Amino acid sequence: MSGFTKFRKNWRRVVWSSRCRLIATLVLLVTASTLLLHVQPVAWRRQVPGAPGPTGRQVPGAPGPTGPPTGVPSTAPGPALTPQSSTTLQWAPQNTSASVPPIQTGHRTRKPDSQSHRADAAAANATVCPKAPLLTVNGGGRLGNKLCQYFTLWAEHRANFSNTSVWVAPKMAGEFSRLFGGSRSIPALSASCRPQRLVPVRMDDIAARLRQGSDVCIGGGVCNVEGFARHRAAMLAEFPWREELASAAAARLTVAAQRHACNVSSCTFIGVHMRRTDYSDWIKRRIRGTPVGTEYFQCALSLCRQRYKGAVFIVASDDIKWARANILGEDVTLAADLAPPGSLADRAAALDMATLSLCNHTVMSYGTFGFMAAFMAGGDIVVPTGYSKNEHMVTDGAIRAGLPVTLLHYRTCRTVPLSQRTPYRGLALVISCDMG
Repeated sequence: MSGFTKFRKNWRRVVWSSRCRLIATLVLLVTASTLLLHVQPVAWRRQVPGAPGPTGRQVPGAPGPTGPPTGVPSTAPGPALTPQSSTTLQWAPQNTSASVPPIQTGHRTRKPDSQSHRADAAAANATVCPKAPLLTVNGGGRLGNKLCQYFTLWAEHRANFSNTSVWVAPKMAGEFSRLFGGSRSIPALSASCRPQRLVPVRMDDIAARLRQGSDVCIGGGVCNVEGFARHRAAMLAEFPWREELASAAAARLTVAAQRHACNVSSCTFIGVHMRRTDYSDWIKRRIRGTPVGTEYFQCALSLCRQRYKGAVFIVASDDIKWARANILGEDVTLAADLAPPGSLADRAAALDMATLSLCNHTVMSYGTFGFMAAFMAGGDIVVPTGYSKNEHMVTDGAIRAGLPVTLLHYRTCRTVPLSQRTPYRGLALVISCDMG
């Protein structure tokens, strides 16, 4: 073999040996780097929920030493809301409350800024949402609607659905807390919970839907007077007016008594409520009726003057200009003229209802505001009839409940026997459910 051939073979062995050593070295370096990354996290490495932080602090989403993940709502079952409540959660928690921003995970992990924030976050995470089947009620409408709807839910739960959890919308509960003292027996739905399958139904369909396991909302402006009137004392015990409203309402009656030369105990106060504005159009469109006018109120006031000694009329309306021009008499005073709302201007309607609720008897037109004032006041209730072929549901319910109702024809001034009242026919309205 020539010297050149020997040199070429030796040269090939050297090259391949160098390549193998290089490849082996690279493999070892890659393996070592991978092991180091898993054993010792570097400071810039992104924290992942579920991994411990570099100093041993819990990252939101990681299991705590003895409990559920921190920084996320607990899914562990809380105390039962009712003895018979289901274990199937139908209302899913949303983000934590607005006062504590949700902790973010990503390139940087942030803890709450203070101990109080941590306490607030823990309280929010501890929220237990109601369990199916749930029964609630439409939370929309004005004050009269809300009271009617709450009382309807209260009575239905007590009479027919005591094994079902009942809740009301936060907006409704907040409105009640702003106007009334005490506490309500039906709790508010936590703001961190939201309905998943809320079915708006009419009264007739509640039981069937609950049997199907649906969360049910009694929809529309429901006001089942016949169902809740018998529980009047128990329900009103949950709705004492806040001190500032009660005091302002009582002051109005004191001023009225002074103006009419009698004292509060000797006057017979007659609350008068006239609903107009949007309701006038509603009567024309929905029930093909005619809004009551001056004739009805003059007839009603004359009837009360005959019945009650020392009658003093306190008038409230959503159209105070119309009331001032059309409901007249030396014994008539507008509630707003007795004492302006002043600092209670944002609760002027509630102050009117509180004032009417202190009266001995009531003259009303239609609608839930005037009726709820009459319901709170007790005493006789004078209502119009004949203005429509379909009696108002509140009037019909009050008569069926046995309340002391006097039907007065809105034009002829003739009192109408209750047995001859205009029949009530349910309206085919859209059944909506506003949970606020």
